[in-house]
Amino acid sequence: MIAIMLCTMVIVGLIGGMSFEKLGQSFARGLGSMAFVAFVIGLAKVISLILGNGNVIHTIVYVLTKPLLALPKSVSSIGLTLIVSIINPLIPSTTSKAAILVPIMKPVA
Repeated sequence: MIAIMLCTMVIVGLIGGMSFEKLGQSFARGLGSMAFVAFVIGLAKVISLILGNGNVIHTIVYVLTKPLLALPKSVSSIGLTLIVSIINPLIPSTTSKAAILVPIMKPVA
């Protein structure tokens, strides 16, 4: 897929009258603007792997839900909403969030 995109870039650039040097400079400038985004995405993946494989996420969710077990159902539902709001930035994937939260929140709900 990347090879097709690169070949298309070269062909369209040559058809558009760009020299190879100008084409390379434009490509480098475009990559430079995306470097920070790629770094943030890679960092988020590393953090997700560490939290998931180290069972840190499970521990955080367990600690957050344990106090809700002693509360009445009406109050614990508000607490569950708050917990999900806290967990949302940590776990971006809905499927992963459900797999982690449902087994722990089932006794509370």
